[in-house]
Amino acid sequence: MEQLKYLHQQYGRGALLILEDIKSHPSRGLPLLENYPHCEAEIRYILNYENAPKLLDILCRRTEAQWMIWHYLQRELAEKVAAIAADHYGWSEEVKAAEIEEYCRYVKNTVAFLES
Repeated sequence: MEQLKYLHQQYGRGALLILEDIKSHPSRGLPLLENYPHCEAEIRYILNYENAPKLLDILCRRTEAQWMIWHYLQRELAEKVAAIAADHYGWSEEVKAAEIEEYCRYVKNTVAFLES
């Protein structure tokens, strides 16, 4: 239920498209991280409808994950989301690694210090 509430709050009517994707591909509705609402279907929605060409765009400007998820879990999330984005955009391993590092640097410099 929390995931449904989150998706509705974040995407409004767009949440219906996310739910359609989950209905067709149930595994895409599983949380990317335990106890957090983000799922593969949400990321795919962002990639298809929200013009988010960079991992920073996806995780900071769309999901706001940098504020919702503990800093020590951010790399794990970044790796999972980058894998989905790499498949969607055709990123090389080098580009994917650079996107992950850029995001993790951003988190370290802007969010992680708050929890020290």
